[in-house]
Amino acid sequence: MWKTIAVLLMLAVLPAPVKRTVREELDAQYAKLADANVRKDIPAIMALKSDTFYTIGPHGELNDRVSMEAYSRRFLEPLRPPIVIKQTILDITVSEHELVAIVHVHQEVSRFREIEGVLRKIETSVTQRETWVKQDGEWKLQFVDEVKDQKTLVDGKPIVRN
Repeated sequence: MWKTIAVLLMLAVLPAPVKRTVREELDAQYAKLADANVRKDIPAIMALKSDTFYTIGPHGELNDRVSMEAYSRRFLEPLRPPIVIKQTILDITVSEHELVAIVHVHQEVSRFREIEGVLRKIETSVTQRETWVKQDGEWKLQFVDEVKDQKTLVDGKPIVRN
């Protein structure tokens, strides 16, 4: 009996597990996504996206999961380290049951790439809206749109986009 009481008292004073916030959970997903990109691990990148992932680009172009996987391959293949990716959540709206999150995120990427035989430092940034959905207990990226404020620097000099 005393052992049972002692165990119950110990359980009563142990701290309860701290539930992470949706923002913390999404920050963890962004960290996984950045790490997978740095490793050029396409399966790991795609594992963080829903089966019906799609995007609407800055010029209204519609891209499905298959085309975005191909884009990721083309984007990552020529890159040289170090590759640094930073995602900053600007704001987040979460559904009542924490199954959908709409996130405005600012993304910054720094990497090296050979251009016309010369290794160049390329830095890009963009702000976009992302919809994340909770599937089987894990957040997956479902949709990206409102891509804006794109900037590109090559060796510190701005590149003008049309």
